[in-house]
Amino acid sequence: MSNKSQMEIMGLAIIVVIVIIAITIFVGLSLNSEPANFRGGFISAELSNNIVYTYLDTASAACSGYTMTELLQDCVQSNAITCDDGKDSCEYASSVAKLIFGRTVEKWKYEYYFSAKLESNAPFIQEGKQCPGSKIGKPYSLPTEAGTITVTLDICSG
Repeated sequence: MSNKSQMEIMGLAIIVVIVIIAITIFVGLSLNSEPANFRGGFISAELSNNIVYTYLDTASAACSGYTMTELLQDCVQSNAITCDDGKDSCEYASSVAKLIFGRTVEKWKYEYYFSAKLESNAPFIQEGKQCPGSKIGKPYSLPTEAGTITVTLDICSG
């Protein structure tokens, strides 16, 4: 009976050792693998959308309180607004874009490309460099009498 008990205990000890080794291997492999970055694309997309929305909704102190949306619309329709510093609506909207993106996206070390263009024409405002690879950004459409302005901030992702 003593030999039988010793064999059972030895069998249980072997099983416990095998389970401990399996858990150690599993934990070791789990710690060594890189976590999947599912948030990266989402964060870049939200960043892009929020910055463009903020830019378009920004009111100008030097241009009678017009928003960037209104200045961009004036830029392609009549270019009649002149700001206190002597810049027309196109120049002022462009300078504000450069200022905002310089203090945010560039400071955070993101590569980006911002553009505002009237339908299929070349951009009349652009900042940054076009993304060579994949990019994340959602275009905003602004209706005007001259056509639709498309405003986009692409965050380069690779």
